[in-house]
Amino acid sequence: MIKLICTDIDGTLVGEGNTAVKQEVFDVILKLKATGIHFAAASGRPAASVENVFEPIKEKIFYITDNGSYIGSYRRELFINGFL
Repeated sequence: MIKLICTDIDGTLVGEGNTAVKQEVFDVILKLKATGIHFAAASGRPAASVENVFEPIKEKIFYITDNGSYIGSYRRELFINGFL
């Protein structure tokens, strides 16, 4: 059973030369959440930048940002914040 989908942003969800995630992607993420599957956005970007990209659903997903040194959800650190 799938419980979590995690994907990179730049070059994956946001194509080359684009800066925004398409509404279709947000719709799919919300459908996944409704079926009990969590979504995590992964990026080397800072957490605040990734939250801006996912503005419409930013409170409903998890984040792996800052090159993996931050793992959490909107305004809530879950596991790591800083380099080990």
